[in-house]
This record gives sequence, C-alpha cells and structure tokens, in this order.
Amino acid sequence: MKFKPVPTYQQIFGEELPNLGTLLDEIPTVNLLVIISLINAEILLNENDSSSHKEILRLFFSRQSEIIKKKIQDRWNFLNTKFGDSPSIFSMQYSNRFIHYALCNFKEGKLDDLSIEQELNVFKAYMIFVTEQIKEDGKLVKTGTNSYEDFFSENTWPLLNSQYESNIRINLTSEIIRSYILFDYLSSETEYKNYLQIFLSNRGFDEYRNYIKSLIILILHSTTKKENNSPINYSGYLKNAKEFEGLLNELSLDVEEYKNIYIKKPSGYTGIKEKPAYKIDDETYIILNWDYLYSKLYEGFMYDFYNYSGISKAEKFKIFPDFKTLISKEVTEKLVFRKAIKNILFKKHTVIKFDEQTNNFPDAYFRVRNKIFLIELKDVSFPLIDEYSFDKIKAVIDNKLNNNSKGTGQIVKQIIKLKTSDFEENPSYKRKRNLTIYPIIVYTNENFQIPGVNEYLRKSFDEKINESGIRNQFKVIKPLVLINLQFLIGNLDKLQDKRIDFIDLLEFYYSELKRSKKKAIKTKLLNDFFQIYEPIELVINQKLNIYKDSDLTLREIFSIFDIEIEKKALPK
Repeated sequence: MKFKPVPTYQQIFGEELPNLGTLLDEIPTVNLLVIISLINAEILLNENDSSSHKEILRLFFSRQSEIIKKKIQDRWNFLNTKFGDSPSIFSMQYSNRFIHYALCNFKEGKLDDLSIEQELNVFKAYMIFVTEQIKEDGKLVKTGTNSYEDFFSENTWPLLNSQYESNIRINLTSEIIRSYILFDYLSSETEYKNYLQIFLSNRGFDEYRNYIKSLIILILHSTTKKENNSPINYSGYLKNAKEFEGLLNELSLDVEEYKNIYIKKPSGYTGIKEKPAYKIDDETYIILNWDYLYSKLYEGFMYDFYNYSGISKAEKFKIFPDFKTLISKEVTEKLVFRKAIKNILFKKHTVIKFDEQTNNFPDAYFRVRNKIFLIELKDVSFPLIDEYSFDKIKAVIDNKLNNNSKGTGQIVKQIIKLKTSDFEENPSYKRKRNLTIYPIIVYTNENFQIPGVNEYLRKSFDEKINESGIRNQFKVIKPLVLINLQFLIGNLDKLQDKRIDFIDLLEFYYSELKRSKKKAIKTKLLNDFFQIYEPIELVINQKLNIYKDSDLTLREIFSIFDIEIEKKALPK
C-alpha cells in the first residue's frame, strides 16, 4: 500500500479557485458527462498508474496553447520533485463528485465539440472537485495522536472508507461465477422463479443465461481501448447499442428523479450505483462508472432484484436484509463458500467439515495432521455512514465481525470447545497440546479490506484469547486472518494448483508482517509503516503471481461450482 500525492487546484494553476458556475456556465451537461465517462474509462483498469493520468492530461491539453502546456508541465515537474513521486489527479471519487454536481445543475444542450477555452474550464472544474475533497479529507485528520498506530487507524479509516464508497474494485471472474450460481438458485426455486421472470422480462430477456451473457459482453467493452483518440471513441461511449437497449434503458438514470432524491446529499452516490449509465439519444449511451456496472452481476443485482421484481412485497422479505440473509445462507455459504473452500484446501489425508447447525461449530473446519483451520464466513454489508469517523467505522466493524457472538468471538468459543471436545469423530491427532490453530474470517464486503482492519481484529482476537486462558492449551494459536471470498474465487485457478499449499501462503503472510514491522521501525518512513497494514490479498499475490501458467479454464472453474454452461453461453 502506498499513498499517492494529490495536488490542489492552486498547486496546478498557481491561482485562487475560480467560480465553478462561471467556468461551466455555457457547457451542456451531456458534454461534461461524456468527458467524465472518458476519464473513468481510462483509469478503470489501472487507477494508480501515472501513465493513465498523463494520458488524460494529454487529452485535455492537446489543443491548448504552448504557453499553457508549458506552464502546466513545469508545475507538474515541480510537484513531482516536491512530492518525490508522480502526482495523482484522477479518481472515481473525484469523478463522482463532478457527476453529482453536473446532474444537480443540469443544463440542456446537445453533445458538441467544446471550444479550447471550455476544455480547459472542464479540467479546472475537475481540479476544484479534487481540491474540495482534499479540504474535506483534511477535516477528518486528527492531531495529537501518540503513535503511528493511533495515527493510522484514526486518520486513514475515515479517509479510506469514504474512498471505498466510490472506488469499488470487483474481481470479474468471481462475480461471473457468483452471478450464475445466484440466478440458478432463484430460477430453480418455485417460490422465487416468478419474481426472476418479471425482473428479466422488464429488461427484455426470457432466460437468465442470456441476461448474464449480455451483461458480460457489455462489461467487456470496458477492457477495450479504442485506437482513435477522439473524445467520443472510447470504451464508455456506446453508439448503435441496440443489442443492449433493454438492459441499458433500465440502467440509465433519470436526471429529474436523481435531483429530487439526491440534490441535498449524494448519500454515498447511491443514485449512480443504482443507475450507472446515461442515455444521450435513442441509440447512444455512456457508462458513468464501470465499477458500478460490474456490480450488477451480483451485489448490485441483489438490490435491483429486490426493488424491481416485486419480491419486496412478499411477507417474509419486508426489508432488504431479510432477503440478503436468505441469499447469504442458501447461496453464499452453501453453494459458493463451501465449494471454494473444499476445492482450495482438500487434499489427500485431510479432513474438512461444514457447519450443520451444530452449536459452536465453525462454518468450515479443516485439518491436515496437527494443523486445524477454524473458518467463519461473514456475508455482511457495510452500511453507509453519514459522517465518516473512526468511532463510527469501528462500531460497524465490531457489530459485524468483532463481538462475543460474531466473528472473533465465535472463533474464540470454538477454540474453547476444542479444548474439551473434537469437531470430528476419532481424530488422528493424539494430544491437543500439539495442535496449531489457524483462525480465519472470510468476508464478502470490500470495505472490510481497508488496510488496518485485519490488524485491529487480530489484536482484539488476541485479547479475547488471553482473557480466556486457553492459549497454553495448544502448541500455538496463529494470528487471526481476514480474507475476501471474492479473492479466493477469483484466484481459484492458482489456489487449486498442486504446487501451492495454502498453509505456506499463510506462513508467508505472517513472515511478511514481521519483516514489514522491522523495516518500519528501522526506516521510520510513513509508507514503510503502512506496509504493516496491507491486507493479505495484496501480500500473498506476490507468491501467486509466480504461477501464471495455471491451465484451469473458466469453464473448468464453473464445473467446480456445478454450473452447467452451454458452449456459447460464455463470451470468448
């Protein structure tokens, strides 16, 4: 993990902020949305790559005078030297602010070429939103913290949590798999089949596989970089999109409706998440945020299905969490989690068992020789927070993952139970004192991947273990690990490789934590200290990337989850 420097408007232009309304006064909103869509399409696949930022700047300044180009280039070079790193300007977070402003201050007009001055004004406006966000972030920073650890959790959590509302990063392979499993479940259950048909019919589909395939093909446009450098020839600009018309019409936001609901407060940009497309005319659409479109495969689909299929009127699903609970148990746990865990861990001479509503039994129990995994699945949401603060974020984490009945507390109870009884009949180990225990929480919501959350839960778990007095009853109780289910599914082709041992990956993670702590103490550099809090997914990727030659195909991964796919059901 590394924090990239973000310059303000004043640092780029060397002048005070101009009036936003004056800058954009004569520019139709459709032009603004197209430009922001282009920015988001460019940074989608590699937001932290400085070349992406330079490419966007090149598009903005290609027609500007040499005097203006030199002025901006000189300031860019100065900031690069000052920061010791290439500045980062463009982000989905800033783009969402711009989109929200543009929609709430909508100006009629057709899509047309902007003047050279107007192009510069749009970039200046973007930098105003960047500067406003920097100012708001500054208010979240606390002073007087006594240590690096205090500084990290109290200051970075509010900053990062607000960014995660805009910057959703979804593993496409994982979401495609989960999508098919979820749709298959809804279509096979008589109780929900009619609701699914209503949902599909409203989007012009008679069969869910065609719906998913169409959505995947649409999503794949985001990975296609066009040769022409024209501002209206990029992945987010969809011309002659008849094949996606029904889908895109449902995903296109209505400006007046958006303003009526969100003009006072963007509410985590829920309106853009729900409707991430904009319809320019009868045959032209733009994708405002590809990440939000990706989410329509699974998480976003669940919200849409609940709101637009009629199932919300069912007695048992009066509120969305009721429906979410059903999907968590019947789909996420039974059909996704169990099959993924079994495929990753199970080998010869191992034992794997899953919870069948037994008291204090883990969601997954795995043993190889004297090493035991106690795994809890937490398919829980991270609610919107009106005011970002460390205390409120901590309260959410404690409520969802860290109390006596959930997450850390559950695993502690399981370890206490293991002291006097077994989770399997006639286990081959002889003495409990020889057991090594690996406690793991598997989660599904990306917000729990915020750096530092694992460290916080690890410390809380250790405190509970120490209070229970059971640590010395076993050979060792390893540090708690928090890992994303999306990551496990998305890397199934590597994790199932016979050359990879999951225990070795965990031990590598533990050793990297120790190494990072020693380095941070030695250098006392902030970025080195932040390495301590990297989530496990980033750390073990160093090992997984060695095995790029895994030949497990997407179709073979589907078979692991018992998904039957026709030959033409998946795009090439």
